[in-house]
Amino acid sequence: MRRNVTRGTMKTVLILLAIIVLSISVTAGPAEQSIQVYKIPMQFTFDEMKLAPPADQQGFIHNNTTYLPLRFVVHSLNQAVGWDGATSTVTIYEPESHERVEIDAYNSNNQTVNTNDASAVTNAKPALAPTSIRISPRKVTYKIGGETIIPASGLEGFIINDRLFVPLRFVSTSIGYEVDWDQSTYSVAMRSPAYIAQKQVPLEETVEDLQEVLPSIPSGGGGGAVITAPPSESSIISQADGQISSLRASCQSSLVSLYIAYKAETDPVALQALMSQGLAQLAQCDTQFEALMTSLENSLSANGYSTSIVATYRASYAAEKTLAESLLN
Repeated sequence: MRRNVTRGTMKTVLILLAIIVLSISVTAGPAEQSIQVYKIPMQFTFDEMKLAPPADQQGFIHNNTTYLPLRFVVHSLNQAVGWDGATSTVTIYEPESHERVEIDAYNSNNQTVNTNDASAVTNAKPALAPTSIRISPRKVTYKIGGETIIPASGLEGFIINDRLFVPLRFVSTSIGYEVDWDQSTYSVAMRSPAYIAQKQVPLEETVEDLQEVLPSIPSGGGGGAVITAPPSESSIISQADGQISSLRASCQSSLVSLYIAYKAETDPVALQALMSQGLAQLAQCDTQFEALMTSLENSLSANGYSTSIVATYRASYAAEKTLAESLLN
């Protein structure tokens, strides 16, 4: 029976529950409501790569705005993303190498080939008819490149089946992409600044022509040095914000699953095993958080920036645990 579980481990589980309850109470958004949307077979191109969201995450048009799942939009734009449900904040940042691998794999799975030419799509266009869906609106704040961006009224996010849908054009242009909508084919094209710059270089321009306008690169055994500008302080912190948000979501998901299993269990041996898993998960979250702080501190220090923000993050992390524990006293 549960009474066989030690008082110390029971308190640990109650602390976990308090943290979970706090998160749920803070993140609970407005009540669900119905809205009218148009679901049409849209096509999406990102720098000539045709991508489509997973079959169960199809986009829609509402008030002349195209909405798609947050992860699909940001990864298609080759960025990493973090979501903090407690504050309804989306953090978009440049991915690290391991995140880049995950994003490339995600985009590869979503890549599609359009076999229809424009005239075929135009002739096959379905008649538009609105349909009703259930959503929970969210006023979302975006942090992009260290800058906080609040969308205009009418560009809120929508929670649908525990997934956040965001306005495609707003997110894309906030990152710096150009967006074109082709009404005749229901096609949306996103173009990055790098892609646009590349396409603007005349094809007949030769290497010699380029060498006349580009600074010379010293030759040597290593092929010359490449000088890159250091990352800004805000971009380093923005990236850390996204990673912390992802860690928080991952830890909460794992602890919720363990707690649900714990509540349903009656066998003492199984209860002790779940307790051990919970403690191990907490330790893993602590370790991962500290690794993020160490990485952030090193990055800020290496680029000559103040590391005081690290202490603020650590204090906030400790305060969350202290607050949860205080509810039990």
